[in-house]
Amino acid sequence: ATKWISVCVEGAESDHAATVYARGVVGALRDVDYAETLEMQWDPAVLVDVYAVSNEEQVWYVKLRVSEQKLIVSSCHPLERDQTLKNGRVLKVRP
Repeated sequence: ATKWISVCVEGAESDHAATVYARGVVGALRDVDYAETLEMQWDPAVLVDVYAVSNEEQVWYVKLRVSEQKLIVSSCHPLERDQTLKNGRVLKVRP
């Protein structure tokens, strides 16, 4: 169930390594990294919170939701286009 994470962590040695890395990205999120809340395309009743966060390797796009009292990571991948955060800060795609 973690294969999608391998795609977002280029060069990950294994699904486990990718999962650990993605957990670190998500674990480092702060309130200031919040961008917006969106409806999921496949079900508008499902809301996700969008965050963008920068670390030494990359700028990450992260979508989170809560389901049955569990935090679900719906997306975790390098930023594909510039993202404006709620606080007005703009994170740019890194080349």
